[in-house]
Amino acid sequence: MTTMPNRAREMELFASGYSTIACVDEVGRGALAGPVLVGIVVVESAMTMSPQGIRDSKLLSSSARESLLPQISSWAICSTTGEASAREIDDLGIMGALALATQRGLSSLATLPQAVLLDGNTNFLSRVTDLPVFTEIKGDVNCLGVAAASVIAKVTRDSLMCELDQIFPGYSWSRNKGYASAQHVQALRSLGVSPEHRTSWKLPGIDGE
Repeated sequence: MTTMPNRAREMELFASGYSTIACVDEVGRGALAGPVLVGIVVVESAMTMSPQGIRDSKLLSSSARESLLPQISSWAICSTTGEASAREIDDLGIMGALALATQRGLSSLATLPQAVLLDGNTNFLSRVTDLPVFTEIKGDVNCLGVAAASVIAKVTRDSLMCELDQIFPGYSWSRNKGYASAQHVQALRSLGVSPEHRTSWKLPGIDGE
């Protein structure tokens, strides 16, 4: 049985003196095309009952994620997304682009949090924020706020990739969301790269790869 996310890690941070925490998760890190995007959900200790069914976005259907989005937005103290483009990924590397995307998201929040809870084991924010940053392996699976952030990030980026599929047709981005599906790789072979591809990467289907 899959473990449902809870607020235990958040409560540890609240108990240590932080009153508001920005929970952060990313999507699009391993894609071949499109931006990398982060979701940010700000939480505090005293909050109303959370929406039912929040889980890591990868464990939810598209319809379930979309139905949760307005509920998460209403439940959170505030929430937002931040993104960095394919060109910025090429220029800065994926970690630098993740830092830029998160910095942009944090700067757009209506309420500035006192700390950040980041999914994973790498603090890529140390150069762009003075806020205390805590990392949590499998945070999107175990931590409720981070799982909620993963839903916001996934819904937002999926919608964006569907829009980009209309602008740059042929790569099946509405289906594969920029990841290396067979259709995407075949399109790279036949169509070449688009302005939304991460050209600093070793793209399959290009130059005999």
